[in-house]
Amino acid sequence: VSTETPFNIFSASKAITAMAIHLLDQRHLVHLEDPVCDYIPHFGTHGKQWITIRHLLTHRAGVPNLPSEAIDLDLLSRPSEIIDILCESEVSWRPGRRLGYHAITGGFLLGEVVRRVTGMSIRAFLDRELREPLRFKGLNYGVPRARLDEVAWNYFTGPPVLPPVSMAFQRLLGADFHTTVELSNDPRFTLGIIPAGNVFASANELSRFYQLLLNGGELDGVRLFDSRTVR
Repeated sequence: VSTETPFNIFSASKAITAMAIHLLDQRHLVHLEDPVCDYIPHFGTHGKQWITIRHLLTHRAGVPNLPSEAIDLDLLSRPSEIIDILCESEVSWRPGRRLGYHAITGGFLLGEVVRRVTGMSIRAFLDRELREPLRFKGLNYGVPRARLDEVAWNYFTGPPVLPPVSMAFQRLLGADFHTTVELSNDPRFTLGIIPAGNVFASANELSRFYQLLLNGGELDGVRLFDSRTVR
């Protein structure tokens, strides 16, 4: 491990994805109150027509759990199938009514909104709009195959995770802690795009991303966000 080692930042990826959405909002390409089905029409079934982009960002959409058939790393190479599975899912509660952690689901949907609006994957969008202007080596979803051997591996340590936490985790991700750690080291995971859970970055790059926000949207003379957007 060195200061250049890319680590998977897991759910801290959600902040990166959120800012990609806020950048589109800043440019008036989306509005946070827009229904998701405005961009993904076949998502508007089984009560999901009321789910807005803001609901996804604030974990109030009512679709927190990943269906069992989606727990398959091979699907990462077929992202349209993941979206189809989520479009066929039913809401667990009325959108906006309750708060419930959307560990993975919201990220896939937000990533698809970015793709529908920009015509490029959220990885390519982040490359163009954030990583390249700031000259980051990493800070993106997954890593290029050429950097696969540089990635830090994840290990499960400490006491076993007991109910009710273990049960909640199983329900959200369809796998227990040990299995999830093993999956996170799989090349299919490391090379794929999981907007809510597989941004890879060095500690320095992640710190600089947050310094960008602390500075009101500007870093090293490069402005990426309006100060209003950051607020």
